Amino acid sequence: MNWYNIKSLSESSTEVVIYDEIGSFGVNSKTFIEELANVPKDKEILLRINSPGGSVIDGLAIYDALRRTPQKIVTRIEGLAASIASIVALAGDEIVMSENSLFMIHNVWGGETGDSKDMRKAADLMDKMSSKLVSIYMAKSGKDESEVQSWMDDETWFNAEEAL
Repeated sequence: MNWYNIKSLSESSTEVVIYDEIGSFGVNSKTFIEELANVPKDKEILLRINSPGGSVIDGLAIYDALRRTPQKIVTRIEGLAASIASIVALAGDEIVMSENSLFMIHNVWGGETGDSKDMRKAADLMDKMSSKLVSIYMAKSGKDESEVQSWMDDETWFNAEEAL
């Protein structure tokens, strides 16, 4: 069972659909990226997203892989691009949100077991990952670090008009 699907739509377009939690069902970014590499270089990619997010590590790897592709990527948010799915959506050269969609950003969440040193290390790692997300949001939005960090601290939900 996959959380994504990649299929040819026409001679000029390939559809990539992410309609579930990123990195779930034992399918990680490695499998996604391997399939993405098989998309012909002369085809535009239509990236359709309706996802609550998922694995930060898998999402960042997918974002990087999409940004490396030579194809034009058109992202269509169809319902929800939340958490790491919002980062994957930003890999698009063009981003379109349906008027009823939502876009949510927040700081990295996680869980850890162990002693207090393990908890501190986990918190430091989450802060490091969050700073990477801030950089991506800043680059795409043109907003400054303090504004983006404030949105992430507050877990901000944007409608299509606000996201624009």
